[in-house]
Amino acid sequence: MRSEEFLLSFREALAGEVSDTTIQENVLFYQQYIQKQMKQGYSEEEVLTSLGNPRLLAKTIIEREKFTVTENYEDKDSYRGRNTSHEEHTTAPTGKTFHIPGWLGGILCVLVMALFIGLAFCVISYLAPFLLVVAMVVCVYRLVKRYW
Repeated sequence: MRSEEFLLSFREALAGEVSDTTIQENVLFYQQYIQKQMKQGYSEEEVLTSLGNPRLLAKTIIEREKFTVTENYEDKDSYRGRNTSHEEHTTAPTGKTFHIPGWLGGILCVLVMALFIGLAFCVISYLAPFLLVVAMVVCVYRLVKRYW
């Protein structure tokens, strides 16, 4: 695969998933990276092999963009990534959002539940000796009261 094919595949994988600005920035970055590595003596094939699959690389950038705090605009269909240019969007922002992938949300829920369960067991284990003493006193009191 040549660098042009790599960058085209990379651009196609990003298209529609992140903003045009993000696509341009990343394509330019990897284009410059490939050129820099080739000037340092690496072959084009070696550089592209070290970068790996362009679609996987694009998926990494798409996932990173999901973790980026973005501004919500009224026209959400035309805006999917981070954009710092004021001229491109004249609509005022309505708030901030934080995108978390479903699998990460599930893991976080499990961790929070485990934390609460662990905390509950700590409290119960701390109070257990006192509760056992109170329960024994109540039982002895009832036995004495019944037979007295």
